[in-house]
Amino acid sequence: MGLSLSTSGGFSQSSVSSTSITITVPANAAVGLLVNYEGGTAFQGYFAGTCTDTGGNTYTNAGGGSFGPTAYCDSFYILNTGSSATSITYTVNAAYASTSIIDLAAWVWTVSGGTANFGSQSNNGQSAVGTGTDAITTNSVTCAAGSVVMGFTLSPGGTGPISAGTGFISDYTQFNVLQAEHGAFSSNHAATFTTATGADNTLSNAISFGFTASSGVSVAWWK
Repeated sequence: MGLSLSTSGGFSQSSVSSTSITITVPANAAVGLLVNYEGGTAFQGYFAGTCTDTGGNTYTNAGGGSFGPTAYCDSFYILNTGSSATSITYTVNAAYASTSIIDLAAWVWTVSGGTANFGSQSNNGQSAVGTGTDAITTNSVTCAAGSVVMGFTLSPGGTGPISAGTGFISDYTQFNVLQAEHGAFSSNHAATFTTATGADNTLSNAISFGFTASSGVSVAWWK
């Protein structure tokens, strides 16, 4: 019993103010969405966007950040979907003058024998990260027994390739410079990645879900 990954995926689209990922979201699921995007106007700072799906479910903004002149990230989640959906749409905050590219990564979790709860969110920007294992990293997010971490990194203008970090499974990669991943951890943990190009600058984002078992039910986790 616990959190079991139902499906995951990613999508990237250029020169738009909103974009959608096609993904199967059943009722009574937990969903995490991480967003990386590049804005057309420099140093605007972080403004939360909006997240909707075709089932009319309500998503909670978990936070985000910015790095350098035009790299930004955002995150959303829902812990118990009321209706099924076939796609999730992210819309950039209108405070941005323009957006050159939006990258989405989503994870859908089946919850059994208890309830999902939100851990925390963390993002981190790094310059010239080097080629060491797990050199790309967020700060730690909250984890306990039965927790999962979802991570997404972007290297604007980099060359990569970027691979999933230690203990993580790759869920989506694009252009060698986008990498989405998930992993299971029993204590606070960062989302980490490795790049083959030490000069890459990166912006990474992570959220975590925890699990509370119903009375008398043991906690486990499956891929």
